[in-house]
Amino acid sequence: MVRTESEQRQWVTAVIDAWPYTLDEIEHAVYSALNIAQKVTIVVPDLLAPYGPEDFSELPGEVLRLPFWGTFTTMRNQALARVNTPWALLLHGNEEFQARDAGRLLSALEPESPGIYRLIVATGAAGQILAEPVRLVPVMPQIRFSGRIWPQITGSLIEYGFPIRSLQAHVYRLENRVSTLEATRRLRAELVRLEEFEPRQWRANLALAVLSWAEHRYQEVVQRLARVPRGASIDGIRIAGGIGVLASLEQGQPEAALRQSRKLLERHPDWAELWSLTGQAEMALQRWDRAMIAFAQALTLREVDLPHMEPGYATSKARLRYAEAELAEGRLRTGLARLMNLIEDYPGYRAAWQTVLAHLRGANVEEVFSTMATVIAPSKIRQFFSLLNKPSDDERPLKEWLETRQFPY
Repeated sequence: MVRTESEQRQWVTAVIDAWPYTLDEIEHAVYSALNIAQKVTIVVPDLLAPYGPEDFSELPGEVLRLPFWGTFTTMRNQALARVNTPWALLLHGNEEFQARDAGRLLSALEPESPGIYRLIVATGAAGQILAEPVRLVPVMPQIRFSGRIWPQITGSLIEYGFPIRSLQAHVYRLENRVSTLEATRRLRAELVRLEEFEPRQWRANLALAVLSWAEHRYQEVVQRLARVPRGASIDGIRIAGGIGVLASLEQGQPEAALRQSRKLLERHPDWAELWSLTGQAEMALQRWDRAMIAFAQALTLREVDLPHMEPGYATSKARLRYAEAELAEGRLRTGLARLMNLIEDYPGYRAAWQTVLAHLRGANVEEVFSTMATVIAPSKIRQFFSLLNKPSDDERPLKEWLETRQFPY
């Protein structure tokens, strides 16, 4: 069935990051996005940008103000969760999608066969090419970005869950390339300015604690967490507690992490992230049975987007850690089955594949494939290994074996 460009635009929502860009820049980004998108969402980090709906009242777009806690990854995932079209175009507020490429991009959209698309980002009068970042994604529950501060696909379920293709479609950026390090310095400077401008601005302090954790500045994390007031919001208390536990875990102090998480659970027994962190602390202490109890409890509770927890901490990651605890405890059959069911649900979850392969190390590749195929669809096995560009020592034999085989399915 041939669809018109107008019909195809109804499949796309443009998601535009507002910070740190001007209203004029954002306006240009919005109108350029309408070349391929039926809807536009402008994402405003409430702590950093003063913009509200009234600032964009004359623009054909929705304004989404989201709480900023020190990382843009959580905001990206929260914004995508609100998109109700099959595709999302991701733009910075100083970028313009080139209208001449609209037809080429729209013709690539196939809801029945979703992929991830890289677009060409260029800047300057000569159109200097900066990069080919992922900017067009299908809107699906498993499309969640990772990254402690800035959204990225590395280490996410996206990386090996979908084919990543490049499109000859251009995005023009109005400034020269800014490195991630420079952007992080600019973010820190802005948060420090906010904190100094309003000493009672505890949210700026907590955002700086999250930023310091992301940069592994643990001493600063402890100092900033001590300044979070008792009267902070429930989200603030939740984030401060989680960051404290994580900082202890990452410094190799599982006993301290366990004390912190247990104290918090006495007051907040329904917080999924605390049960997940408790399980991680028990794992570090090799108390596998207690770890399984904690992860099982986390799986019964609702996961909430939090800036210090990677997506899936109370779903996919809790299931992975639960299975690892079972294997360590000697419950080999149930642990392996849990892992393979997890992969069937999240076929791009590389950590789960690697755990299965490590457990099956020593078996020949046909046995490995046959074991996996009892639970995981063979098509998903083939797709995952076809997307691996740099396989590990455990992954390489099966990848090479699959490349030499013809399958009827």
